[in-house]
Amino acid sequence: MKDTTLKEWIITISTTIAMFVGAMFIYKINEAATSEEVFKCLCNSAFVSGALIFGFGLLVWCANQGAFVGLQYGVKQIFEKRRFEKGFESRKSYAEYRESKMKKQVRFKHMLVVGTFFIALSIIFYFLI
Repeated sequence: MKDTTLKEWIITISTTIAMFVGAMFIYKINEAATSEEVFKCLCNSAFVSGALIFGFGLLVWCANQGAFVGLQYGVKQIFEKRRFEKGFESRKSYAEYRESKMKKQVRFKHMLVVGTFFIALSIIFYFLI
């Protein structure tokens, strides 16, 4: 698998920061009166955005390992059978489909790293409360 590009890092970091800022306003950081409330909002926002990105990275890793290939194949075959009744005999076998899907790997390590960073940031904010 190739290394992640700078573009993927920038997209992942900017998406996580946007989620972090959005979560800050959901947790009403602008109405916080004390520094304890501010750090609580920052801690919650960093954890939510980090956990979402980390969880998405884990889902991509599971998909790379072939966890959802059987489900994808089954749904695809159902819709192909309904759409092309006559051409259904020339379909791919499950082994061929799985082999073609396993060749298409998506990079996910940058999501795990950014998610871990934001979760660590939330732990730091937690100890500052």
